Amino acid sequence: MITFGHRGDIANGLNMTLSASWENREVLENTTDFSIFRTNDTYTVNLPDNPFVTGEVDGYEAIIPVNHKHASFSADMSFVPNNHYRISNGMKVNLGSGYPTFRLMWKHGFNYNDTLSGHYDMIKAEISEKIHYGALSEFSWRLLGGGFINNKNLQLQDQYFFNTQASPVLLNNYSDAFFLKPYYCISAPDYFAEGHIGYTTPYLLFKRLPGISKTLMRENLSLSMLWTPDYGVYSEIGYSVSEIFLLAEMGVYTGFRNLSYDGIGIRLTLRFN
Repeated sequence: MITFGHRGDIANGLNMTLSASWENREVLENTTDFSIFRTNDTYTVNLPDNPFVTGEVDGYEAIIPVNHKHASFSADMSFVPNNHYRISNGMKVNLGSGYPTFRLMWKHGFNYNDTLSGHYDMIKAEISEKIHYGALSEFSWRLLGGGFINNKNLQLQDQYFFNTQASPVLLNNYSDAFFLKPYYCISAPDYFAEGHIGYTTPYLLFKRLPGISKTLMRENLSLSMLWTPDYGVYSEIGYSVSEIFLLAEMGVYTGFRNLSYDGIGIRLTLRFN
């Protein structure tokens, strides 16, 4: 993959990022069936457990990935109203704003091979904000939505994929993620929307216990929701304790699909960044 990009400040609080990329997409195949612990297991094809791949979505034929070339151009603009700065030692320091951040992104893609040739366009709009209350408390929210203007020649890699993190142990701080669904299992080739709300405080429930209250651990509440015309509404409610030994976070998450219980799970996150 070859990618070029440029980011620049257009005006106070207004930024524009332009990028272009070219990819040679080849379908990867599993090349071994050797296993030490699961000698009787067979290797499946190297495709995600996605309903558009398995042909489970009404009105769509099963997507069979093929080798092809991909070229794209993206324009990403963000705007923070009434953003304030100060100059310190010749450097521009961002002092923030009392308003949310607005973001608009447009992507134009072109897929082609010997038998395939076609364009697609995707537009996504987003609004987000993080509000700090003192040194250790904060409230954040993020809403986004968008869709594909034309998707006739859309390939699986071009669909909008929601951020799903299925591993019970994570080695990064994944914000605005869905923790109970397999990787790449929820995507949209047409319209999509998602929202995230988070609240962090040093004192909620667990931190009120004797011997725990004086630690630097914080408690977090989260609500994440997504929607597509084909998948419906899926949501996750989470409670976690972070800054455990200054680098770990442990949380429990419960999922609901179309208001019906869908599952529960525990996640351990180790933050090394």
